[in-house]
Amino acid sequence: MFHNYDSNSDLSSKQSYIGMICSMPDVQQNSNHLYPWMIRAFVLQKELIKHNYHIFCYFPYQIDEKNKKATGYILDKGRFKKKTLSIPNINYIYYSDEIDRDVLTHLEDWFLKNKRHLFPDQALNDILSNKHLIANFLTQHGSIIIPKTMEFRFDEVTLDIFLKSNSVAIIKPNKIYLQNELFIVKKYDNTYMLSYYKHE
Repeated sequence: MFHNYDSNSDLSSKQSYIGMICSMPDVQQNSNHLYPWMIRAFVLQKELIKHNYHIFCYFPYQIDEKNKKATGYILDKGRFKKKTLSIPNINYIYYSDEIDRDVLTHLEDWFLKNKRHLFPDQALNDILSNKHLIANFLTQHGSIIIPKTMEFRFDEVTLDIFLKSNSVAIIKPNKIYLQNELFIVKKYDNTYMLSYYKHE
């Protein structure tokens, strides 16, 4: 998964990059573990290279504000290489809900001051990371797009109302980044049947 990077062969200086700010911790060069941000990087890289761009993944604590650089990872021939580069003009925050809000606020201010773009900002991310808000918005443009969606606050009344018109209820976390587990609830007579699934 990782290669040692030959600093004398400055491949990266000849390429244009889109930054991806990750919340996950840095990893060891000899690690073969596939982190979620790596999967996203592979997907983005595939599309970016069609437009002569490449992905540069880095972390908030690896930003050198004084020199306007960051240490992170580039993708070359399917492998991640650690590299220090100038912070790109366009940057995307991956899973910003896992980054401290004070850190995000500071980043937004710094990027604005240094004429660099950061997407999404906190206001937009608060909407994009909320499944219930997204569901309500999409429903306004056609209920066939998504199944009926309600906000569940762990009360039996809400569950009964939902199950009166639906044979099954699927309960999952409201935050986008918490999407690896869910509960499936069915009701037979006055008994609830519960199944739990988690994707590791």
